[in-house]
Amino acid sequence: MQQYFNVLVQLKKYRELGGECESLLKNPQVAESGWWVYQLRGIANGHIEKKAEALTDFDKALSIASHIGNTDAAVAIVQSIADTIGLPEAIARCEREAAKGDNQWRVILTYLYYSTQDYAKAESTIERCSARATSSTREKRKRR
Repeated sequence: MQQYFNVLVQLKKYRELGGECESLLKNPQVAESGWWVYQLRGIANGHIEKKAEALTDFDKALSIASHIGNTDAAVAIVQSIADTIGLPEAIARCEREAAKGDNQWRVILTYLYYSTQDYAKAESTIERCSARATSSTREKRKRR
């Protein structure tokens, strides 16, 4: 099914993709755990000028991916936001998550800053990531 949806994306059949996602999200189990369906509906909505709806879908996809601990999914969703809506919205979402202290989000954020050629922010973000990793390692050694 995901392959079919990806073909719709490649063919730029965004209205059809949105309809297919709507149908699939009527299933409560998919609505609860189908981060990829929200991601694809976000892509569809973003390409038919429904930016607010697209961002809502992307945020739901990120929420599900974070809840289940799927880092690969989170990276894919952030990339979809950057590609569909733009880097500023992708950066805003990563900044929000990185502020919670998770280094995985800081690494993604570093990449996004680098993509916008904001090297100063990329450097300071990765330094915070490194400092946190170093302090975490020290704490683990003290507990031994």
